Amino acid sequence: MFQDATSSIDITRVAAYVLNSIDAYRQEIQMQPQYLKKPVLPDCVLGASMQENTIFAGSGDSLAAAMLAEYFSGGRVRAMDPLDVMSCISSSLTSSITGQSDCGHSDRTSAARKRRVYLVSVSGKTRANITVAKNVSDSVAITSDPKSTLARSTGGRVVPLRFPSTGTSTAGSISFLASALTCMSLVRGFSTSGIPFEKILDVARKDASEIDISGSLYILGNSLTYPLAVYGAAKFYEVLGYDARCCRLEQFFHMDLFSACKGDTILLLSPPSLDGSVGICDSANDALCKAGVDLVVPSGFDKCVDGSKSVTAATGCNAATLGFGLPASKWDMTDSLKCILYCTFLLQSLSLKMADEGHMSECHYVSSTHLRRASNDIIYEHF
Repeated sequence: MFQDATSSIDITRVAAYVLNSIDAYRQEIQMQPQYLKKPVLPDCVLGASMQENTIFAGSGDSLAAAMLAEYFSGGRVRAMDPLDVMSCISSSLTSSITGQSDCGHSDRTSAARKRRVYLVSVSGKTRANITVAKNVSDSVAITSDPKSTLARSTGGRVVPLRFPSTGTSTAGSISFLASALTCMSLVRGFSTSGIPFEKILDVARKDASEIDISGSLYILGNSLTYPLAVYGAAKFYEVLGYDARCCRLEQFFHMDLFSACKGDTILLLSPPSLDGSVGICDSANDALCKAGVDLVVPSGFDKCVDGSKSVTAATGCNAATLGFGLPASKWDMTDSLKCILYCTFLLQSLSLKMADEGHMSECHYVSSTHLRRASNDIIYEHF
């Protein structure tokens, strides 16, 4: 399962010339179907008892990948921000020194220190992950660079990320899929064979071309799709510098909705047949329209999951209205993978479409040098 940090990784470089970051993003999106036909993934799934003592930690896209591992483990593994892991460890150390702790917090921190921590970072340079690795006894790096500081900090215990790249720094697309599938494969066995990757990408592109975003964007997800909402918001930040937010479906109507203004857009990635929200679409659409807020529900789910198994939702909201008639109880792992790929491709295509409409040649994070410098100063370890 682990690869020694001194081993080499063959990452294909496909660009013979330097691309701008938007064209690199476009090309790496296009490379994904070919990559998915033969992804290099761990071939050993963690046992149930081991999963209960495992944390996946990461930031940005990597946290979204870790959250997918949590979902597919049935909640046995935990997905955590690396600073939260450090907070637990530090609190535990302080409690052991002072002899003071509250019972519940002590249990939580003690559990965190005893677990194996998989630290997800494509670059292997993120300061928070490196700090965790240096302060826990059982850590493993999930990274594309086996010689990185993170890999060395885990004592060379590495689950390698192998994926093709243009060689140009750009917003994560294929690297996110590699991270997500690697994390998922550690908690659940699956195969990507037989999945029509090109068709799913084509459907997602078509759907993205028909979606118009105005005002602030709220990306709603639940259960399986919330990690993808997190990923999608990241793309709108990085590629466009756009005001986007990721929200859990139920929490949105309790909190985030009250920050919405007339003309804002809500993108729903949670079909009711998936997460138990059956009946919410029609009522939510009526209510939001009256408030002047646009609800967008992608129509391509039924084209990506086997329509022959499709059924109508049990309550008043017709599943066909959402384009996703298959209840979660009928899903197999292939259906879930198709859903992940469709949502991922849709969000990538939508952010790319808006970049093209804005005649952008560089991603926002590349052109915004002061913001990028501030980000780099905080998140990366410097030598």
